[in-house]
Amino acid sequence: MRRFISCLLFLVVLFSVWLLPAVDAKLDATVPMRQASAEVSNVPEEHGNDGPAQNNPAARDDTPDEETPVVKLSTPTPVPTPSPTPIPTPTPVPIKKGDSGDEVMRAQMNLISLGFMTTSPDGSYGKNTENAVAAVKAYLNKADKEKRGVMLSEEEIIDLGLATTPDPDNAASPDATPTPRPTRPSKYGSDGGTIPHDLAAELNDLQDFPILQKTIQRGDTGDDALRLQRRLNSLKYIHLGVDGKIGNATVEAVSNFQRLNGLTGTGIADEATLEKLYSSGAVENDKPLHPYKIYVSRKRQRVEVYMWNDSAEDYTIPYKSFICSTGKKGTETPAGTFFMDTGPAARWHKFTEFNCWAQYAYNIHRNVLFHSVLYKKNDERTLQRSSVSNLGRAASHGCVRLKVEDAKWIWDNCPAGTTVVIQ
Repeated sequence: MRRFISCLLFLVVLFSVWLLPAVDAKLDATVPMRQASAEVSNVPEEHGNDGPAQNNPAARDDTPDEETPVVKLSTPTPVPTPSPTPIPTPTPVPIKKGDSGDEVMRAQMNLISLGFMTTSPDGSYGKNTENAVAAVKAYLNKADKEKRGVMLSEEEIIDLGLATTPDPDNAASPDATPTPRPTRPSKYGSDGGTIPHDLAAELNDLQDFPILQKTIQRGDTGDDALRLQRRLNSLKYIHLGVDGKIGNATVEAVSNFQRLNGLTGTGIADEATLEKLYSSGAVENDKPLHPYKIYVSRKRQRVEVYMWNDSAEDYTIPYKSFICSTGKKGTETPAGTFFMDTGPAARWHKFTEFNCWAQYAYNIHRNVLFHSVLYKKNDERTLQRSSVSNLGRAASHGCVRLKVEDAKWIWDNCPAGTTVVIQ
């Protein structure tokens, strides 16, 4: 019996020695799995109303423990951001005849300020604007050629491919006529049909616009004299006489402009005067161009002269009143408002058709005049007394007859362009 028990104990010990390493190996394999399970249980998971997964017995994993594979996530390849497509700059469209709008209005105002246009701006590219554009192009072409020369330089000839290499085997004889140097093309052409973008930019830059003749005075003629008169006209310093010839009326207008614009009134348009004249800050004349306005009443046979009234800004102050003779029936004096042709004419005027004379003829319209009573000859001793006795009634052939002293007053005191209203 004892021997049986000893053998049994020996077998138990032997079995234990054989089984223990396998148990230890299995225990060692389960430790990482438990640690990984614990870490996963600490990460919040999306779950429903049953609570976290580790508290739900049905959610426990009863499968045999296995080693969890490590999944490596690859870094995504960045997608390049596309560069924005640039919006092309639109090609400037030239202003042309027939256009209208703000750009045309701006160009017209600049043409007026620079002395190339006299009519009021209306935003419509018509005949007056076309003529002004042609004038400013001609002026700038002239300025460009004065600055850079009429003939192309050697460098420009080469750049334009106009130069030729001489052939030494066919050299020209000393007496050969040299090839003329090419002339410089016009900067802007000569037509007034369009205002290209670069010309519009020059018109906008009033301060740097060229002035060819720096001093303009009595007796001068030409493009700059005409430009000066146009600008004085647009500023209401002169009414007529825009002809490119500097005479007494223009000299007086320049002097008035200088005084109203803080300059010394010399009547000579020097560089400072011209810079002010062609600027946007030039002061417009605040007085009328003419001191008087004349009304002729055919009904009352009277000539009334009115002075300017500053407060009313009109000719409302009665100044002179003359008895007259207007046209009789069949040769009536025409009614209307006239100023384009008005002004002093001949000291003695002969009416060839009627073989008589009159003093102090003053143009009203076409062949209609203010003039004195009639004479048989250009001699005061040959007065026709019937023309004197007819004053106060219609008796003329269409002109307006006046006493000698009254005709002389109009001739002396009413300059060209004075408004005459015949009613």
